[in-house]
Amino acid sequence: ELCLEKGMDDYVSKPIQPKDLQEAIGRQLGKVVLPQQEGPSAAVADGKEVFDKRILLGRLDGDEELFKEIVKTFLDDAPLQVEKLKQTLMEENLNQLEKQAHSLKGAAMNIGGNALQAIAFEVELSGKKGDLKRAQGLIPRLEK
Repeated sequence: ELCLEKGMDDYVSKPIQPKDLQEAIGRQLGKVVLPQQEGPSAAVADGKEVFDKRILLGRLDGDEELFKEIVKTFLDDAPLQVEKLKQTLMEENLNQLEKQAHSLKGAAMNIGGNALQAIAFEVELSGKKGDLKRAQGLIPRLEK
């Protein structure tokens, strides 16, 4: 809403869904864009699963090889992100804690990592509220 108030013509929120982007482009071109076929990209995670493969696979139009590459990269990087988050907690750097948790939350959201996304969001909120004790208490769940 702030972006639109500042003069942007349209907005697509993250994580970007191909269908949403296609529709936004269509609105700007003044054309009707037909929605993509229903499939994995239309699946909405209910938040109960730890990982919902359909989310990422849908964004990749079913490309299994690219899916494997992205998941491997995420699995290599996520522990490093968690370590950075733990370091910011030790330093009691609330601003950096909030940013690091937000980054981890976004990465998890993009691949369909529902559980990690939810916990990272809780850490982010704890940082916003200045509640280091709560954030510290969430670390074991985050590591799991």
